[in-house]
Amino acid sequence: MAAAFWQFAVGYYVKDGKPTDHLRSVRVALRLLRQLYGRVPADQFGPLSFRAVQQTFVDAGNTRSYINHICGVIRRVFKWGASQELVPVTVYHALATVPGLKKGRTPARWTPNQLRHKAGTEIRRQYGLEAAQVTLGHARADVTQVYAERDYELARKVMRKIG
Repeated sequence: MAAAFWQFAVGYYVKDGKPTDHLRSVRVALRLLRQLYGRVPADQFGPLSFRAVQQTFVDAGNTRSYINHICGVIRRVFKWGASQELVPVTVYHALATVPGLKKGRTPARWTPNQLRHKAGTEIRRQYGLEAAQVTLGHARADVTQVYAERDYELARKVMRKIG
């Protein structure tokens, strides 16, 4: 099924006569499936196998968003396979029951942007918007507000105090 999907993808993921970047994600997903489950019939690939794929990506140090992206590609491979009657639709439905990795509930590493966002939020909470702006190197405070979340707990305290 993987070989058939690759042939489909090469023709489908094209824009202006050139392969799109998504084709790289398809290649990564299919390569991992082949490495881990190349000798297993596609109709025997189930939720536990899918979770093992997720864990392989976590163990390799990939980010949560990247893992979820590649796992989404794998789901689409099986959805396509079901639509072509290469695997029973129940295989795709079973894979659809496996949730993506959740923020804060997985050991998958953080991206640099997530770390910057977290730091900006903490600095803003403790020292204010201007401190976060200077620390993050932003020329304008409105840019900092994108990185540093508002402190709603502080707003609640202020409202309790002033009524």
